[in-house]
Amino acid sequence: RGRRETGVPSMADVQSMLGAAGADIAPPSPTPKQGAKTGDIASPGSKGARRRTKAHVGEGGASSIVLGSEGQQWQLRARFAGAGRERGEVAHRASGEVRAVGDAICWARLFSHDCRSEPEPCDLHHLPPGTCPAHTRWALGQRRRDCADEGHGGEAHALTPDALSAVCLAWYGDKWEPYDRQGGGEAQAGAGVAPDALCLECEEEDGSVYCTLGFWQDEVERRHPANAHLQALFAEAWMPELLRAPGSGRLWKGHRRRLLKELSEAYAMLLRVRRERGAASERPADGAGSVLFDVCSGKGVASLVLAYALPSARIVMVDSDEGMNLSYVRMRQNLSFHQLDVFKPRFEQLLASEAAGADWACVIGTHLCGALSPRLIGAYVGAGAVLDVLLLSPCCLKGWLGQAVMREAKANGRNKYSVLLEELSVLLDSMLAGSAQVGAPELDLEVLSPVNGFITARRTRPPSGAPIDPPRAAA
Repeated sequence: RGRRETGVPSMADVQSMLGAAGADIAPPSPTPKQGAKTGDIASPGSKGARRRTKAHVGEGGASSIVLGSEGQQWQLRARFAGAGRERGEVAHRASGEVRAVGDAICWARLFSHDCRSEPEPCDLHHLPPGTCPAHTRWALGQRRRDCADEGHGGEAHALTPDALSAVCLAWYGDKWEPYDRQGGGEAQAGAGVAPDALCLECEEEDGSVYCTLGFWQDEVERRHPANAHLQALFAEAWMPELLRAPGSGRLWKGHRRRLLKELSEAYAMLLRVRRERGAASERPADGAGSVLFDVCSGKGVASLVLAYALPSARIVMVDSDEGMNLSYVRMRQNLSFHQLDVFKPRFEQLLASEAAGADWACVIGTHLCGALSPRLIGAYVGAGAVLDVLLLSPCCLKGWLGQAVMREAKANGRNKYSVLLEELSVLLDSMLAGSAQVGAPELDLEVLSPVNGFITARRTRPPSGAPIDPPRAAA
């Protein structure tokens, strides 16, 4: 299943692609540099063949296979792995699952003219015989240039990008609709989705257990029975609903140890958000009037926790990765995603526009690495009074500041992460110049990571009707 999702062909796929040519898979002539690891391909059904063929499969789904007695090498691609680069995507009307338009095509048939799908018929779309695979990939946005082989007939390059997209959309049917990542990867919440839709991943027999509260309570009891954050998280009244959030099923099927670590970080951040909102004034428990920015949100585990814990607050996810499947974002009315590089000037503009009119605004950075922590500090300082609170959990520092931290920690025999927290706190306090209060760095021992420090800065908003200072340029 993992190979299907990443675009890397399995051994059976490779065999079927090569079967139509009638060529036998034979070992290449050994060379001094090649040895048994790179060129030794055993009989097709052997364990060695499966292992060594997998070693030939590289990034992008290409596999280099030696064919026949002439020893010619062919590069076979089942499909381009970067589906996010394709020109078109479709979303399921009920579940919000997003797929590439090109997933409708039978690539095995396109490359070998025989998809070998027996005993069951192939239900993928078969393009006309003779269609050029390189031209097809170009029409889908998987190649930068069209096929330049003048020897191909006109029928090989007959399909235009629009015509190919129309054919693929027709194959998906009425249950699917075109999906446009507005603003360069920005998903709009709640567009065209039934409010009572259930996650298709959870409806599958083999996936439903991962979306149940009992499964995760057992996991916590088995792995971390004394962890207060996880115990409290799975005791929250909204947690069962979160686990069955439409479109989020694949989140809960990942690496469980890493996922529990991320959940402990998310709950630690939620506790601090609740504390800061309560310290500001008496505010609604559901988060009404608040906006929270989850910067470098990744797949959005912390964003989901915040969205369900504060159902009336707006949660804004910001990340530069455009290849993530975030179909659950479209299901949640108070959750949105912006595909954006935080080092671009547009980041400050996003913070100012989204926080405008909010009663309380908070920017969050969890497990930020390298220059991301100083960057978020600079953005918070530059945003001015529109941002009330900064909650930062740094991971590491690189460059000159990271080297200074290492030297000080070594010279004084101290823990380098504690020194890192202090240095970032001093940097934040000096940049704010008294315009906000910076709390002492704190360590949360219930976070399942050695990187468990938190830095907090809070501003006091001027009374209603008083002028608000304009944002200052970040240093």
